[in-house]
Amino acid sequence: NSEIKNKDIVRKSIFLLNPMSEGDIINNEDIVMKRPGDGIPAIEIDKILGMTINRNAEAGHKLEYKDIKW
Repeated sequence: NSEIKNKDIVRKSIFLLNPMSEGDIINNEDIVMKRPGDGIPAIEIDKILGMTINRNAEAGHKLEYKDIKW
């Protein structure tokens, strides 16, 4: 229980390495895993690769599920 508060701090999320435009397909070269882990978890990378981004986003943007066209 004492470590639950640190969960989001030590886990990693998927961030954009490059700027992307609406309709772009997310490739391995476009993303990087960084802290904090309060976005899309890095472990879900296989679900994200090949998906389409549904908004314009800057490099460094922490991906959220609402950013992905499912």
